[in-house]
Amino acid sequence: MSRPMTADELRELADSLFTHGAFTELGVALACLALAWLLVRLLRGTQAKPASVLFGRIVIDGVLFPVIALLLAFVARGLLPGWGVPPALFKLVIPLLVSLLVI
Repeated sequence: MSRPMTADELRELADSLFTHGAFTELGVALACLALAWLLVRLLRGTQAKPASVLFGRIVIDGVLFPVIALLLAFVARGLLPGWGVPPALFKLVIPLLVSLLVI
């Protein structure tokens, strides 16, 4: 189980969200979401499958979209340090995608 963030850690995170690298992270996070949407859209096909748990009625209400988005976010978070970008925004993106998956 993770522990709550201290005030110093929270302040450091807030400061890092307003850097040039944060905009790069935002672009990468949006690219992960767009790629996940595209993959689910291609897997689903043109006809919606009625009462499908994986695909849902529309693309983003099934379970497959948050799973793929979360996997892509984990991969992107691992690649960011190689590009010289510290993963500050992904400290928020990963928990949000986990909560979307749980919902």
